[in-house]
Amino acid sequence: MNIVSQSNRVRLVLKKHQLLSLRGVKPRVAVNCNHGVLWITNSNDPYDHIIGAGRRFTPKRKGNVLIEAMRDASVDIEES
Repeated sequence: MNIVSQSNRVRLVLKKHQLLSLRGVKPRVAVNCNHGVLWITNSNDPYDHIIGAGRRFTPKRKGNVLIEAMRDASVDIEES
């Protein structure tokens, strides 16, 4: 799936266990969990991250990011 947006933010709804792969993500991109729980891993980060509603993940280095909805979730991907 390719997503194109005229704004700096895209809102997505992920069903439980649905995956979202973001390639070549730069540190100025943020993943905001509006609802639900997300599991996030970044190719240049030795740790996995679990975030819930109201939390944000920002990668520290450029790389691929894989997001899995642990429960149905609403996610904003935004670039600053």
